[in-house]
Amino acid sequence: SKLCQIYGDVLGLDPEMISIQDDFFRLGGDSIISIQLVGRIRQQLNVRLSVKDVFSARTIASLALLIESKKEKEAHIEAEHGLLQGEVPLLPIQEWFFKQIESGYLADFNYWNQSFLIHVPELDTELLEQSVKYLIERHDALRLQYHNKDGKYLQQYREVKAPSINYLHVAGLNEEELLKVFTDWQSHFDIEIGPLYTIGYLNGYQDASARIYFAFHHLIIDTVSWRIITEDLKNIYQSLERGDTKSIISHTKGSSYRQWVEAVKAYRSEDPVSREEELSRWNTIADDVEENNRNLENFIGESYQQHQLMVSEKITQKLIREVHHVYHTQINDLLLAALSLALSALTGQEDHFVVLEGHGREEIGNNLDITETIGWFTSMYPLLLKKSDHLDKTIVWTKESLRNIPHNGIGYGSLISYTARELPKISFNYLGQLDQVAVEKSWFIAAEDSGLSIGAKNKDPYYININGAVIAGKLQFRVAGYLKGDRISLFSELFKTKIEEVVDFL
Repeated sequence: SKLCQIYGDVLGLDPEMISIQDDFFRLGGDSIISIQLVGRIRQQLNVRLSVKDVFSARTIASLALLIESKKEKEAHIEAEHGLLQGEVPLLPIQEWFFKQIESGYLADFNYWNQSFLIHVPELDTELLEQSVKYLIERHDALRLQYHNKDGKYLQQYREVKAPSINYLHVAGLNEEELLKVFTDWQSHFDIEIGPLYTIGYLNGYQDASARIYFAFHHLIIDTVSWRIITEDLKNIYQSLERGDTKSIISHTKGSSYRQWVEAVKAYRSEDPVSREEELSRWNTIADDVEENNRNLENFIGESYQQHQLMVSEKITQKLIREVHHVYHTQINDLLLAALSLALSALTGQEDHFVVLEGHGREEIGNNLDITETIGWFTSMYPLLLKKSDHLDKTIVWTKESLRNIPHNGIGYGSLISYTARELPKISFNYLGQLDQVAVEKSWFIAAEDSGLSIGAKNKDPYYININGAVIAGKLQFRVAGYLKGDRISLFSELFKTKIEEVVDFL
């Protein structure tokens, strides 16, 4: 019964409509939501699960049995307690960021952020300020700063004075004026001085709701962290409302970002034989990537363009919950199959390499728990998309290609790095269901513009960059890049059409 309620919360479904025999992934679950699921189970049932557990025990009935067995033998979790200090090695994705600066893509590297708004009821501002204080104390990544020593950046936990909350009454402001404020709030970070985040509180909405605004430099945040922050801040605030500071103070930390970086760095040494095989595989793929990138150059122009596509709510819901039984697929399988078709229609070629961005929070350390750890965990790896002569073959090829990636690609950054070999010039990133993050309808990530998050002087290193999520019940993608003429908008519409074709086929 408790698991049905938790499943309903994270999937945005009525718990009464969920059977204990329903497959989590056929209900709309994905790898990102599974991270949220294990975090919620930890909070409410006091049991530590892994994402791998959710993939193996895919129904509530089987997961309940697994939880009962885990209660008897709770695993020891490695964690760093207290206020962390000292140096933190760079994760491969952070090394990639600093390489982009060297390559000239990030002229304004201090202005490369992620920002979002949390829809909340009107809050007591005194309690909000206390809540933010506890939130900052809980997450050491918010104190990360970067020091350039002899041309190389070092990452450290440092004492940083937290910024005060920006307060804004929005009544009377139009959208343009509001976005100008949001952009100004997040355009003054300095990675060497910090802090690398800013917070705002907005009221004056006609429906008596309010918003909490967050902006972070991307070096210290990813989109999974948005959900962790939203959940933590809600829980802390509501505990303070009840006068329950004991539960806040007694909250135990999971594993730190530093411990995770060290585990990724040690990936190669854990199983040398299989890692050598994996390295050989990645090197062979990297050779093919470089040739594939050359084949794309004829389609590339000088001007940077972007286009927004939106899939209907009906198609989105079918994609999330109604079609995966046919080939036992997950959402990314079908989106990438559609992308393969769209790219082939654009270039006339059957094979295309894309770089996939993953959440990066894979199972590589038995005693690490990062379900409530914020930071930039993103992993990247190249994937070959191949268009077959029939749609069903394209779907199956794509699905099997993804299943054959070792450890969901986290080893690529550790074994090869993102800077030693050329990555594909087409990037794809599906962020999951951003509107399925609330325990209750009064606290959730809002599908609203939060201002300009990337400085205008920064350039995109990809020829085609595709980023999407389900927002307000609809699948949306931002397609950007350097295709000649108006091909970005044409390709974007082509991608949308292929998504609809794949869903309708199933």
